[in-house]
This record gives sequence, C-alpha cells and structure tokens, in this order.
Amino acid sequence: MNKCKRCGSYAINSNAHGRIPFKDLDLCDVCYWRKIVESSKCCLVAKNMKVKRDGFVYDVIDFRPESNEVRVAAWFEYQNGERKKLELWWSIYDCETIEG
Repeated sequence: MNKCKRCGSYAINSNAHGRIPFKDLDLCDVCYWRKIVESSKCCLVAKNMKVKRDGFVYDVIDFRPESNEVRVAAWFEYQNGERKKLELWWSIYDCETIEG
C-alpha cells in the first residue's frame, strides 16, 4: 500500500471521487484535490479580467487553466425588453485579454 508523499495518509483511491485514473498516485485523495486547487489560483486573478471579442468587452466569470478557456457573462436584450444572461465558455485564444 502506498503512502501520500505530502501528508503520509494511505487514503489513495486512484479512480474514485472524480480523480483522473492513475494520475498522481503518490497523493492521497485530499492532497490530490488540494494540489488541483493550488495550481488553479490563477482563477482568482482572472475573475477581474476582461476579454474582448468581436468588438465587445465581457467580464470573465471563471478560468480553466488546464484547457485555456474563459467563461464570460453576456446580457442579451430581446425586443420585448426582456433581458437574459448567458454564460459562455470560449477559448482564451479566441479573445483579446484586457487588463481589468
């Protein structure tokens, strides 16, 4: 039985709890998810980021560093005056990033 290299726990379930099978087998379940959160800290910085696409500027809601995608919020107004918020995932390469 393997031991976690970070905390010493033996709770390593390589293909359970949403883990990518056979990835980071030297980390227990808690340290596996902690590593993912720690590597995604740029998400917190990206929340103040804006992107420009097709002449429009959008606020970034979220960022997926592993796939270089941003989630943006866009408000659309219908002819009857009703407004609807859409959330869209776009590749960061399809947008121009703007300092927030």
